[in-house]
Amino acid sequence: MIQQLQEIYANKRISNIIILALVALLIIPPVRRRLRITLKNLEYYLCICHHLSFVKAADELFVSVQGLNLSINRMEQDLNTKLFLRTSEGLKLTDSGRLLQDTARNIFSELSCFYEKLEKNNLIYIACMHQLIAIFPEQAQKMFLNLDTGFQVKVIEAPSFECEEMLRCGKVDFAISCDPIPTNTFISNKLFIVHPLAVVNTDSPLADSEYIDINLLKKDVQIACLSKNNKLYHLFIKACLDHCFNPDIIFEAGYPSIICDIVRKNKNIVGIIPEYYQSTLGASNISFIRFPPDELTANTYLLKSPTRRLPQYALDFEKCFLKYIEAMC
Repeated sequence: MIQQLQEIYANKRISNIIILALVALLIIPPVRRRLRITLKNLEYYLCICHHLSFVKAADELFVSVQGLNLSINRMEQDLNTKLFLRTSEGLKLTDSGRLLQDTARNIFSELSCFYEKLEKNNLIYIACMHQLIAIFPEQAQKMFLNLDTGFQVKVIEAPSFECEEMLRCGKVDFAISCDPIPTNTFISNKLFIVHPLAVVNTDSPLADSEYIDINLLKKDVQIACLSKNNKLYHLFIKACLDHCFNPDIIFEAGYPSIICDIVRKNKNIVGIIPEYYQSTLGASNISFIRFPPDELTANTYLLKSPTRRLPQYALDFEKCFLKYIEAMC
C-alpha cells in the first residue's frame, strides 16, 4: 500500500514538472540567435545591390571580393535566408534580399536624419556684421572658425540691421551688432569700439591728413558710403547733422571694395567704411584715414533674446567668448 502511494506521488510530481515546462515554453519567448550584422555589413550589402556584382562593389569599397562574399554568407546564415540568387546572367535579389535592401536604406536614412538633428542641436548660430571677426582676438576667432575649441559654430555674416532681425525672429542664437541697440529688445554685452575710416584718393588734398575733421566734408566733397541697412550709414549721417550739414552722398554700396574702387577713380569722392575692412582691401592709390577719436565711434555688442532659453553649451560659448574679448580690451 505504501509503495503504491509513493508511485502515485512520484507520477504526480513528474506530471507537474511536465506541465510547468509546457507553460514555460508558451509564456517565455524563445531565445533568438544573436545577429552579427553591422552597419558596415549593410553598407557592403547595399553596394552589392546597387551594382549586382561582387567585383564592382569590391572595387568601389576598396575591399576584396572574398571579404564581400564572407560578409554576405554570414548575413545569410544569421538571417537563415538567401539574399541573392547566383544565376548565369549574374546576381539577382531574392524577396528576402529586396526586403533587407529596403530595410537597410531606411536604417541609413534614419541615421542620417539623426546625425543632422544632433549636429543642429549642438550648433550655435551667430549673425555677425561682415568681416568683424577679423579683429577678434585669436582665441575668439578660433571659436568662430571651429578650430578645435570644443564648440560648433555657424556664422552668418550680414549687415547690422539684418543681424538683429535674424535674432529677433529666432533664426540665430546670438547676434553681433553695433550702436544704437534697442535695450528693451535684446540682452547686450559690450564688446569693443569700432571706428569708421575715410577712404581718400592719394591725389586728394586730404590724403596727407592724420585725421579727417568731419567739417571738411561740408563743401565740394561727395561721399560714397555703405548702404542704409548698415548702422554705419546712419551713424555717419547723425554725425554730419550734429555738425549742422547734410552730407552729399552720391553712392551707396553693399561692399567696401566697391567704395574703394570708386574712390580710386575720382579724387573728389571720399568713401566711408568700417575700419575692420581695411586689412581685406588693397591700398593702391587710396589712403585710409581715421576721424578724430571723439567722433564717429560705435560700440559693438553680443546680443541675445530675453525671451529665449538657450541650451547650456550656448551659454558656455557666450561665457568663453566674452572672456577672450575682455582679455583683448
